[in-house]
Amino acid sequence: MGLFIFKKLILWLVVLLFSSVVLASDEIKIEVWHSLDGPLGEKFLLITDRFNQKPEMLKRGVKISPKYIGNYETTLKEGLKVLGTQKAPPILQVYEMGNLVMQAHPEAYVPLDKLSEKPSPLLNQAHFVPLIREFYKSRRAQEGMPSLPFSASSVVLFYNKDAFKAAGLDPEQPPVTWEEFEKIANILKDQGSPYVLASGWLSGHHIEHLGAWHNQPIATLGNGIDGEGAKLILNHDFFIEHLSKLALWYKNGIFSLEKWVEAENVFANGKVTMLTQGANRLPMIERLVNGKFEIGVAAFPFWQAKIREPQNTIAGGASFWALSGHDPLIYPIIQQFFEYLATPEIQAEWHQATCYMPVVMGAQAIAENQQFYSQGLKGKASKIAIDSYMGRPPKEFSRGVLLPEFPRVREVIIEEMKEAIKGNKTPKEALDQSVLVGNAIMTGSEQP
Repeated sequence: MGLFIFKKLILWLVVLLFSSVVLASDEIKIEVWHSLDGPLGEKFLLITDRFNQKPEMLKRGVKISPKYIGNYETTLKEGLKVLGTQKAPPILQVYEMGNLVMQAHPEAYVPLDKLSEKPSPLLNQAHFVPLIREFYKSRRAQEGMPSLPFSASSVVLFYNKDAFKAAGLDPEQPPVTWEEFEKIANILKDQGSPYVLASGWLSGHHIEHLGAWHNQPIATLGNGIDGEGAKLILNHDFFIEHLSKLALWYKNGIFSLEKWVEAENVFANGKVTMLTQGANRLPMIERLVNGKFEIGVAAFPFWQAKIREPQNTIAGGASFWALSGHDPLIYPIIQQFFEYLATPEIQAEWHQATCYMPVVMGAQAIAENQQFYSQGLKGKASKIAIDSYMGRPPKEFSRGVLLPEFPRVREVIIEEMKEAIKGNKTPKEALDQSVLVGNAIMTGSEQP
């Protein structure tokens, strides 16, 4: 009898164990690969957790699960490795320069209007800020927005107010133009600053944003926004002259080639006095500075000799793509999650916490009603970014850059810019080579 009871107990434990595995597998886990680091990732996790705690999601066992992969370039590269396979995440964050890269694989993603049988007004093009929807719209007729724009930012100038004071400069008078920057930089250098300026994104700030700020062409067809078949044409006098200045400033110990997080670190450590970076990086920069000095923020400088007033900067950032190949039951849930992220209330909250710009209609009005823009450095940085981006109607070459294979092209441009800055090539030689190789990459005719 004892052996019989023992066997029954073992069988019961096996059944119980099997049942628990089945129950665990019933949980609907939707992974999100993203590039939101530090305070940005922490805020995104809080927003995601709130969605997970909705009664309907708890009842259905739904869990949106964010996973930090790396910076924008890394996340896109990792995503492309698994695109179209079962290893691909249900949701992938892709930065704006990868927009056409993803659109080249229509079988690998589900457009916003195909996530369920009932398309949502919150995911309709009309719900998004005009400049955002113009950039992120589909190149294919009859297709809705291919992805959900979520994090949009524009470049600003951060500076060390304490270093300005120590050099006898007015900390409330940062440089407005590049001409003023050069004068201030020489004063700071004479006062012992190791370097004066670093830029988070070399090409992003000193080609793409700079070009838009001055309405200068990077490629034909409105930098690719007006149609397919655009060609790079950035090897003209405007960019040659600016790259010549960067090379001179590097030679004179004014410009540092640190990039991305490294650029933020050298700024936080006092090794550079000024930093061009997206306004959305302010929460991370504040954490790195940790009260060592007072941070100032201003608009990205412009060349007064080239334009009376700057035009507009462009929106960096990223969008969320729903990748195909998963259980059909998850796509209506992804739609609900995307709707949640696209509400004006969530966008206003995200905007105020991170300094990313609102991407949907109504979110900025909420922030204004809450007097966000008159409160503290985050409000000031956000207002500067919004005014730089949306302060003037865009012109032909100030709407952004939308080119095929642009992440790869950008790598070529960056390497060529570095060669010119270090004095290994002339600026014209570097930009000529960027155009030659970049156009070959875009047309698929590059040498193996």
